[in-house]
Amino acid sequence: MAQIIRSAVVTGGAGGIGSVLSDRLARAGYRVVVAGASAEAADRVVAALPGDGHVAVAGDLTLPETNRAAIAAARNEGLFSVLINGVGISPKEQGRKRPFYDVSPEEWDLVMAVNVKAPGARTAGQRLARMSSMVAISAVCDTMIRSARATTSRLRPSSTSSSAISMPPRW
Repeated sequence: MAQIIRSAVVTGGAGGIGSVLSDRLARAGYRVVVAGASAEAADRVVAALPGDGHVAVAGDLTLPETNRAAIAAARNEGLFSVLINGVGISPKEQGRKRPFYDVSPEEWDLVMAVNVKAPGARTAGQRLARMSSMVAISAVCDTMIRSARATTSRLRPSSTSSSAISMPPRW
């Protein structure tokens, strides 16, 4: 019987958590599409993955064409069965997340585009194989902890955009 080759897309796959997830999937036998903003970083991760058939897709993940390219690459490499929405941003100053009230409207629009709109658009309408998985990586735990003890002046944009993803199904 022929072996089924499964493929996965990891957005943010060239970053810290994303590169670890890409490696784990490759070690489990998946052909991994590492999708991210930096071609150099994505290529570096792909070169380090065990096995073959891995692909780097670089581009702006808020754009439909970048997402279509990543999904098409996964479908080309095997049975598309895992989608990890792992990319996310939060405005920072000197390496620390900035308070909500210090974020400009333009920065807020970018946070929502990357953290909420792009994963939703990437996920909508996707038909994955039976027994497949879609995973969203976010700071939801951070959101719950802060919500319990913080005033709105201490909220962070990443927490708020994580809430946008995590809360609607519970309403």
